[in-house]
Amino acid sequence: MIYAIYNGKTDMRMTGHAGYAEKGQDIVCAAASMLWYTLAEGMREQERMGHGTADIESDEIAFLPADGCGDAALIFRTIWKGLERLAEAYEEYIRCEMQE
Repeated sequence: MIYAIYNGKTDMRMTGHAGYAEKGQDIVCAAASMLWYTLAEGMREQERMGHGTADIESDEIAFLPADGCGDAALIFRTIWKGLERLAEAYEEYIRCEMQE
């Protein structure tokens, strides 16, 4: 089971493995991973543009935005919506929890 936790701003955690299929064949894991990698790259780009500081780990991505800069929160919300849709379609394999 994949567990995704989001604070509603600019901090998200994701752990686990979906278990939908064997490693390398798991479409749920692949979809969640691509959303995760997209978020990480988005935060790296925000940091390169001077919009704040990214803290990227294998299971957590946090971003400290500079005052009034960037689109980090919008990027986080967009990725979160993708994870929520994935969880709706594959509820036995991924859980999303908002912790504000």
